[in-house]
Amino acid sequence: MAKENAWKRYQAQNSSGARAALFISHAESFRAKLDELCSFEFYDEYSMPPDAKRFSVRVNASCNQGAIDATLNALSGAAGTARANSLPFTFVFLARRASDSTAFIDKVTINAKSTTGTSSSETIADMAGSTDGASLGGSVEGATVTTSAETQTKGTVQKRDTQFSFVVEQSEGVDNAVTNVLATAGYDVAKYSDVIGECPGPGLDEVVASFANPEPNQAELLPSDLRRRMVGAAKAQPCSMAFFAVGILDILKAEEQQDGDAIVTVALTIEVRDIRKVIPTAVASIPRVQYQQRGRDRIEAANKALTMAAEDGVRQIVDMLRQRGL
Repeated sequence: MAKENAWKRYQAQNSSGARAALFISHAESFRAKLDELCSFEFYDEYSMPPDAKRFSVRVNASCNQGAIDATLNALSGAAGTARANSLPFTFVFLARRASDSTAFIDKVTINAKSTTGTSSSETIADMAGSTDGASLGGSVEGATVTTSAETQTKGTVQKRDTQFSFVVEQSEGVDNAVTNVLATAGYDVAKYSDVIGECPGPGLDEVVASFANPEPNQAELLPSDLRRRMVGAAKAQPCSMAFFAVGILDILKAEEQQDGDAIVTVALTIEVRDIRKVIPTAVASIPRVQYQQRGRDRIEAANKALTMAAEDGVRQIVDMLRQRGL
C-alpha cells in the first residue's frame, strides 16, 4: 500500500497528459516492476506499541527516470524499439533572447462633419408716452438672428504590436538533451545541421535569421516556404527522415536574487511533423510552456533552464508519439 501510494504521488508530480495516459494503460506492468524502477525507504511515523494493530509509516521514494522511459518504450507495442529503430528523426532547436524592440504609436484618424443652420424672426415694439403735454407715439421694427451648429465625429484607431528583434544561437546542451531523450526512446537521431550536409537545403544562417526577425503576424514557428524547403531536404534521398521537429526556447527574463544567485525563465515551443507523407502532418506539439531554474549567475541559470526545458519537452513529445503508435 505504501509503495503504491508513493508511486501514485510520483505519477501526479511527473506526468504530462500523454504520459499519464500511458501509465494508466500499463498500470499492472508498472506495479510489477516498482522495485526495479524505484527505491523506497520506510520510516516509522509514530512510536507505536508492539501489539498495535494499525500503524503509520513515511515512505521516501526515488525513481530512475531513464529506467521508466525505457520501460514505457518497451511496453509501447508497435511503437517500441523494434519499430522506432527504423524511424529516423531530425530536429532543429534554437534559443533566443530579445535584443531590441520597436513600439509603434497608435495612428488615430478622425472624420468630422459640421452642420450650421440660421433662423430669423421679426419683432415690432410699440412705444407710447407723453412729454410736456405732447403726445409721442411710434414703432420700432427689429430682427433677431439665431445660429445653431452641430458637429459629428467618427474615426478609427490603428494599433500595431511591438516588434522584437532577437539574438538567436544554438546550444550544445540543448542539442545533447534532445538527442539523448530521442535516442533513449529508440529513434535514429540526426540534427538538421547534419542532414543538410548530405541533402542540400536551407542553411542554419537562414533559419536563424527567420527566428531572429519574425514577422509581426507570423503565427507559426517557421514561415511556410522556409519550412517546406527544410522538410524537402529532410525527405530527400539518401536522408529519408521520418520526423521533423522544430523547437524554440525563448529566454524571457533573468532575475537577480538577494543572495547573488539568478533565476531565469524560459518558454518552450515545439512542433513535430510526420514527413513521410506527401503532405507533412503535425503529430505532436507543445504550445509555449514556461520553465525556471536557479544558478550562481545568469549564464548558469539560463543553461540549466534551457536544458531542463528541452529534456522535459521532448520527453512529452515522445509520449505523444507513443500514444499515436509512432
